[in-house]
Amino acid sequence: MFLDRELRIRRFTSRIAGVFRFQPFDIGRRITDFSHNIERPQLIEDIERVRTTGTVIEDEVRDRGSVPYFLRVLPYRINRSGEPDADADAGQIDGVVLTLTDISALDYARSHIARLSAIVESSEDAIIGNALTGTITSWNRGAERLYGYTAEQAIGRGLRMLAAAGAEGEIDRALDRVRRGDTVEHVLWLSRHGAGASVETSTTLSPIHDRNGMVIGASAISRDISSLLAAQRELEQRQQRIAMLLEQAEDGARHREQFIAMLSHELRNPLAAVMNATTLLQKQPDGAALARCQAVIERQTRHMKRLLDDLLDVSRITRGKFQLITEDVDLRTPIESAVESTAPLFVERDVHLDVSLPLQPLPVRGDASRLAQVVVNLLSNAANYSPRGSTVRLVVAAEDGKAALRVVDHGFGIETDLQGKIFDLFVQSEQRLDRSRGGLGVGLSLAKNIVDLHGGTIEVHSDGADQGSDFKVTIPLDPRARPGDGTDGQAGRRSDRCRIVLVDDQADSREMLRMLLEARDHQVIDVEDGPSAIDVITREKPDVAFIDIGLPAMNGYEVAQRIRDRPALDDVMLVALTGYGAPSDVSAARAAGFDEHLIKPAELAKLERILANRKPSIAG
Repeated sequence: MFLDRELRIRRFTSRIAGVFRFQPFDIGRRITDFSHNIERPQLIEDIERVRTTGTVIEDEVRDRGSVPYFLRVLPYRINRSGEPDADADAGQIDGVVLTLTDISALDYARSHIARLSAIVESSEDAIIGNALTGTITSWNRGAERLYGYTAEQAIGRGLRMLAAAGAEGEIDRALDRVRRGDTVEHVLWLSRHGAGASVETSTTLSPIHDRNGMVIGASAISRDISSLLAAQRELEQRQQRIAMLLEQAEDGARHREQFIAMLSHELRNPLAAVMNATTLLQKQPDGAALARCQAVIERQTRHMKRLLDDLLDVSRITRGKFQLITEDVDLRTPIESAVESTAPLFVERDVHLDVSLPLQPLPVRGDASRLAQVVVNLLSNAANYSPRGSTVRLVVAAEDGKAALRVVDHGFGIETDLQGKIFDLFVQSEQRLDRSRGGLGVGLSLAKNIVDLHGGTIEVHSDGADQGSDFKVTIPLDPRARPGDGTDGQAGRRSDRCRIVLVDDQADSREMLRMLLEARDHQVIDVEDGPSAIDVITREKPDVAFIDIGLPAMNGYEVAQRIRDRPALDDVMLVALTGYGAPSDVSAARAAGFDEHLIKPAELAKLERILANRKPSIAG
């Protein structure tokens, strides 16, 4: 976190927010209000010392849950770019940076090694007497415990019996040095236990001299260090793991910063186009400008809707709430839908799309809309990253019990070092000013999650930058699946006139939907709150009532429940309008008495389907 000279919080990461229990609105508050969350009474004194002297303070601390951290407190100065810079070394100190690194794994490893060391230090070592020939002449209890032989079994036999297969030469070489009067310290070799197991030992062999200084024998002091060596290897592995986690955390922070920048870019562009189109309509409300502006507004609002849908899906994935609505599907159907959805983009980018679909059905068990989402993502990326005049190929076929889909382009390609991470959240190719079509870095991650949930695979191959990309998706075929023909007798045709009550507290949204429904020749009464909705629906008994969930005073669920409590209104179809589309939201709407559930902004085709399935009370 960054603190200014007044020790007020200016910036913090989500990880440190969890330790200090920050909320987004705590920006600007003093750290003194939160310092009790760390078991370090002198924390404020440390911060003041760093702020006034520039000294860097490092120590180990624990949070209120006793989780250990490595604390660093260091000064920062504002650099020429106006950003806090902990590496700047000139000018006055503008504040203090606090970093916390979770060292739970290291703390555990330390404790583990300490326990092992205590056991080793408190145990009796194996002390063995030997003749110069290597014959064992004495054997203590420590040796009995270490090697599994009693004194009677060991004395008189050669020291080589303790070496594991292949390690006998190490004992011979050590004995040769002892005969010359040398001490051989801490020789590590693999020993053999009497029961047949191998033991890693540290052995020191020393010469035994007579009173004349002649070497007459040798003593071997051995210690079982199997556990210690294992702990050292574990510590090394944990240190490597900590280093990897730190690197991943740094990568994650960098990707999140890139994501925030791209989100701003991706939202500002369509908003600018919509605002400009609106301004033009005010000045030229008819003629050719009207059609062009309508097309721009529709295209850009659909783009923003897709961005928001992707962000909501990311949220569901990270919270483990992402679910599929599975059915028997002919995979060709969602693929054709995706091709149709992206066709305007290919026209806009002047990129040709070559589609090859099999004549035979591709029966799978899956979520048709999510499968279409995967294909839309791949096709959109291919269109966005391909040069004008080029061709993108979509090839679909059955392979070894799977449906295989390939999207091949000749565009910008993917850097070799990025291909292994391209499906990670927020990862994007290098952005350049002449290639500002990068999206948010969430589409491929969503695609992979969707494919994984279908039991499939997704992979990419590219020879590098400017060499094009080849994405391949496989989905298991299910011969038992019986997909329908994908048509709805009512869908797509203009419904007969219906009497509709529209309930929404957002005036602009309510007016636009009312105008859209009236343009389809329906009779619409609109209200802005729950009590008014109940009165109007009771009085008018409409065919359909579209009810926003987030109403003031009385929410949409309560309105639906009140309506369903009145038998005279049983024939009124209730449709929930909401920005939330998780399965739990659909279930909540059903439980409240709604017949249908629509996610804002409601698409005309879905509105028409609902109205077409409702018997109208107005003669056409």
